[in-house]
Amino acid sequence: MQPCARISEPVHLFISCASVPEDAALLAKLEVHLKPLESSGRIEVWHEGRVRGGGEPAAEARARLEAADIVVLMVSPALLASDRHLHEEAARALARRAAGEVVVVPVPIRHCDWGWTEFGGLAPLPKDGLPVHAWPDRDQAWTQVVGGLRGVADGVVQRRGGGGSQRPRAAGLPPIERCIGRDAVVASLAAALSHEPPGRALLLGAAGIGKSTVSLAVLHRPEVVAHFGERRFFVRLDAAPDAASAAAALADALRVAPGPDLRQRTLSFLAAEPAVLVLDNLETPWNSDEQAGTEALLAELAAIPRLALVASVRGAGRPGRVAWSSPVELWPLGPAEAEAMFCAIAGEEHRGKPALSALLSLQDGVPLAIELLAHAAQGNDISNLKEE
Repeated sequence: MQPCARISEPVHLFISCASVPEDAALLAKLEVHLKPLESSGRIEVWHEGRVRGGGEPAAEARARLEAADIVVLMVSPALLASDRHLHEEAARALARRAAGEVVVVPVPIRHCDWGWTEFGGLAPLPKDGLPVHAWPDRDQAWTQVVGGLRGVADGVVQRRGGGGSQRPRAAGLPPIERCIGRDAVVASLAAALSHEPPGRALLLGAAGIGKSTVSLAVLHRPEVVAHFGERRFFVRLDAAPDAASAAAALADALRVAPGPDLRQRTLSFLAAEPAVLVLDNLETPWNSDEQAGTEALLAELAAIPRLALVASVRGAGRPGRVAWSSPVELWPLGPAEAEAMFCAIAGEEHRGKPALSALLSLQDGVPLAIELLAHAAQGNDISNLKEE
């Protein structure tokens, strides 16, 4: 047998198991048998018992299901009787299987009639289909199950190596804008987003204070580029008046093809590989009559394990259903920073002039106002501009 070498990206295993005591006890045994593969970094296991503290259980389950490479269905009477497990988790897993995105493996654990289900034709583990509970030696049954899953995981890794699991990567990230006086904020946000687990950052401030500029500067930081590569996404929501429009804008920015199940396919795209997502002007859909819908979308995004999230909001509001880190509030630029920004656009010949200081004092340190003024100053006398 070949030794278990650690791989850079583990195979993500989602286990769908009913929460009744009989099934939970069998799930615990399966976890024990899977532990060596998990400890080696070969696989990453998730089931509903591993929901992160403070998270949204349903949203995290959906996100983990979308990120899964292998879905294990622990087939039992309780699973077949559960609408959530049968009609949501199993149905979604089979839809992703039909799209070539995931491998679905039924593991019968207790006697039940499951041949009529949509997954009834799939090859089970153990190979003969005898439920684990019925084996005289259950360790022998679990050994067969884990050996089979190891083989499936090896197949996933091989397809990755051949490019078979690579998905189209979104493009169109806006170029970096002039960002002056925000170095510490940009560095802090970049570090938070590039760590594990990825950050959930909220960027607050008044209109024109530079939230979009800071967000783009973060996306272009070398450490963020190194960590996420091309999977750095910037979504403008200022024209999205509600949650549905926000979801559509997100899909469009990620270049997910229109069609059925667009929202789920968008979440699946984000869950496929590590990514960082900026939601710019989130206040537009969040302050609408469908605030709850926008927060539901945020919860689904925040539940994606390898997604770093930044949301900029005008004002001081904090959208719910996300465990945000301490919010970052942008304040007006100081006099030296305001002068540096003005001269970077209008020209260095204006630096240090008393008329410039008087002119900038009228802008209250708002970067957008300073930028517009600097463009107006090109070819114009500053004294005249102040009078205008």
